[in-house]
Amino acid sequence: MKKFIIALFACVILYAAFDKPKSSITPVAAKHQNVILYSTSWCKYCKKTRDLFEARHIQYTDYDIEKSNVGRLQYDQFNIQGVPVIDVRGLIVSGYDEDEILEALKAMKVL
Repeated sequence: MKKFIIALFACVILYAAFDKPKSSITPVAAKHQNVILYSTSWCKYCKKTRDLFEARHIQYTDYDIEKSNVGRLQYDQFNIQGVPVIDVRGLIVSGYDEDEILEALKAMKVL
């Protein structure tokens, strides 16, 4: 049983390692993930968040929590229901509130 659990854990780790996020930044910059968006493809507020980031030239990593196992695992750790969830260098913004998002970006010196 112990070997089975270890093998299962190894498979999960390997699977997660190959699950790459959709990102608007280059792979080198992704190591310094200042802004992470946890989203879905159908959410209108997630789209508004993406549009805000694009308009402000904010580099971000976008995890679709329905398609990315890595993104879903990270999102689940927040114990928040709903999307978008924005992680700005550890400062979490839940939901779309443009003023709150911009305030978090400024507070964490991303904007």
